[in-house]
This record gives sequence, C-alpha cells and structure tokens, in this order.
Amino acid sequence: MHISKDGLKLIKKWEGCHLTAYRDCVGVWTIGWGITNADYRITGKHIRSGMHISQATADKWLEDSIRAIYEPKVNKYMDKYGWTQNEYDALVSFCYNVGNIDGLTADGSRSKKTIAKKILEYCKAGGRRVKGLYDRRVDEYNMFCGIAGNAEDYDMPKIKSGSKGKAVKVWQLILGIDQTGTFDDETVEATKAFQKKKKLTVDGIVGKFTWSAGLGTL
Repeated sequence: MHISKDGLKLIKKWEGCHLTAYRDCVGVWTIGWGITNADYRITGKHIRSGMHISQATADKWLEDSIRAIYEPKVNKYMDKYGWTQNEYDALVSFCYNVGNIDGLTADGSRSKKTIAKKILEYCKAGGRRVKGLYDRRVDEYNMFCGIAGNAEDYDMPKIKSGSKGKAVKVWQLILGIDQTGTFDDETVEATKAFQKKKKLTVDGIVGKFTWSAGLGTL
C-alpha cells in the first residue's frame, strides 16, 4: 500500500516547507518538508546551518523518504492489521513525525482500537506537552478513525460563536439543546464538551472534523 493524496496533504499541513535549514523545537536541524539528518540515505546531504534547497528538491525528498523509509515501517504490519487507506495514511504521517510505529503498536500486539487511543499520547517534545504536536495527533487520530474529510459531503459551513442560521440550528439539534439558530455561550460550551468527548480539538468551533463526528460519520 502507498500513501494517498489525503495522507500526503496531512503530512504537508503539519511539517510545513522550509527551503532554508532551521532548528526544530528540540534543536534538530531540519529542511524542506521536515527532512532531517535521519533521512541522509535519501538526501545524501548533511542538514546544517545556512543550507538552502529548491522547492522541487524539497518535494522530491519528501516523496522519496516516504517511499523508502516510512511506508515500509507501516507496511511491515499490514499482514497483522490489514490497514484501511485512512488508517495507513494516518500511520505514515505519524511515522514520518515520530520515526516508526513499533512503540505505537507495541510491536503488533495492540488492537486497532488501542492504537487509535495511543496516537494521542505522542504529543511531547523535550519532556513537555506541545500544543502543535497534540493538534497533529488529533488530526492523525481523526484520519485513522475515518473522520477526516467526511463533512464536505454535507456541504456544512464552519460555525462558531456569533454565527446564525440553519446550520447552527442543525448543530444545536445534534447537541440536544434549544434550537435558537444563534451560536451563543450555551452552544459554545456544549460544543466544547462534545469535542472533548470525541477526542477532537476543544476550541468550540464546528469545522469539518466536528461536523463529521456530529453527523455520525465516525
């Protein structure tokens, strides 16, 4: 199996592309789409201060490293788990960031349900929780569980505090609160409680992942 366009998009979303080398949050020299010296056998280059590459090189290094290093680390568990495409995409993204999925799967001894829950625990750098890492883990959890990308089928808009209209009424119906059509403080708090229960980003904003969970597409 190979990563899909959605999986590649997820990696790009969280890695970001930097054409000049920089140190990440734990001091590792990084360039392109999150490429480090761990990818030396792909790049043949030592990432160092002042290094600069083209966009074409960054894109090639990303795709080459995924194919040669990270997909095989997920594929080695294919016979055990029979990954679906969304599970596979989430795990390749996770692997690209963490380095492998051996610990996540406990060397293939965990169930898929446990693996999904454990994804959210990998959110620390230098011993402390990092919001960006947690938010990435939430995206990977959502993709693993098949949540990502479903809300578009219903063409539901993003709604938040102050929003008004039919979409707000639909959301309030899902939450089981009064359908006033106004995204008031009660709706914000009920939304946050719903997001916490579904292990989504708790921000009180109803975007595609929250819509998907609410519309029963888990």
